[in-house]
Amino acid sequence: VEYSRSSAAGRVQQVECSRSSFRAARNSATPRCTESDGRRVSDCVVACVHKTAMIRLVRVLEPSVARAAADRIRPLGRAADPIWGKDKLRRMTALPDDEPVREPLMQTLHAHGLLEGRISRDIVVLHSYVGCAQQGFHTDYPVRAVARAPKKPLGVLLALESQTRLVVEEGEISVPPGWACIFDGDLVHAGAAYDTENTRVHVYLDAPSVDRPSNMVWPVRGVA
Repeated sequence: VEYSRSSAAGRVQQVECSRSSFRAARNSATPRCTESDGRRVSDCVVACVHKTAMIRLVRVLEPSVARAAADRIRPLGRAADPIWGKDKLRRMTALPDDEPVREPLMQTLHAHGLLEGRISRDIVVLHSYVGCAQQGFHTDYPVRAVARAPKKPLGVLLALESQTRLVVEEGEISVPPGWACIFDGDLVHAGAAYDTENTRVHVYLDAPSVDRPSNMVWPVRGVA
């Protein structure tokens, strides 16, 4: 396990990208992010490299603030249109411009330099009803275009409730309430199955050189 630290950009732990090591590093970072020593909560990051794609976990909100946001926007998610998946239980709609969660999220992304050379588009509410099936594996951007890009586009999954997860080939990454999972655009992943209702926020950080039509994914064959 490698550890590296920086000041303005926050503390970063780089770990082997396995399910157990990622969970251990994330759990060890959480207490340091809540110490009352003058650090911003966004100063703690857990990062790993999964094949060629970077995955990061960044603290954005206090858990109570995240859960309050979920309560506000859950009705929007419930009323939204179904999106790509094995059933119609996964819904998506635009996050309102005046939703208070936008500001701390964008401030955190800016503080970590993730908005440099990227454009935030399609900030959306994702909602899963009880029994929502796991999506098929896919990428959010065309892999060949990402490989040629001077800077990779990113996906951002902000957890507002417990049990929020992102599925990768080796297992699931659990994202605690108030944390954002930020992943490279060529990461092979899937939206998780849910046995309880779950509301979360997703952001696309587009790179100018990579075209991404709205509401489109790139399915990956041969991944169970």
